[in-house]
Amino acid sequence: MNNLPTPEMVRGFQEALNAGLLPHVPQNPPRPVTISSTKILLICIVSFFITGFIGIEISNMEFSPTWLDISIMILPLLSAFASFYLPGRARDQEYAAGYSYVDDAVMTYRAPLSKFFKFQNQAGPAGYQWNFRGLWKLNNNGSVDRPPVVGALPIGYYPSPTNQGEYQYWTGAEWISRYLPLSAIPQGGRLIP
Repeated sequence: MNNLPTPEMVRGFQEALNAGLLPHVPQNPPRPVTISSTKILLICIVSFFITGFIGIEISNMEFSPTWLDISIMILPLLSAFASFYLPGRARDQEYAAGYSYVDDAVMTYRAPLSKFFKFQNQAGPAGYQWNFRGLWKLNNNGSVDRPPVVGALPIGYYPSPTNQGEYQYWTGAEWISRYLPLSAIPQGGRLIP
């Protein structure tokens, strides 16, 4: 989706801006709305290893497993799922609130195992470019590292350059395949997908 116009160049942008349907960043530094996505990822990884260790220990015992034993062995799988889903959900909430903990540079987000599997997690499909300059940059204790760059659009949903009547997700650098109908965009443009 590299050769598509930026959101300002898309038909319907100005109307959506006037109607208050676009993402916006607060004038003052926002308060963090969630635990840092980085901390959530760390918690998920630690819980994955702890539950995995418990599951391995139980599976090595000499007895026939009960439903409780089997359910404890499933915990690492649930923890692995959480480590993919929860950090992405937290990042979406951070972006919708107008801030990010990620550095200024344009970066490529590559999802875990994306070399082997093509999948999309909450933060976006593997390998797309992200530009966080349109958001406040907060450090891990919630204080400001830098304000948003003037003129840079924040990450979020904007009128789609390809599907008229729908909104499409803009990463700050390019469009990705996340769509919403116009009716799903709340007044003020703040949307947590």
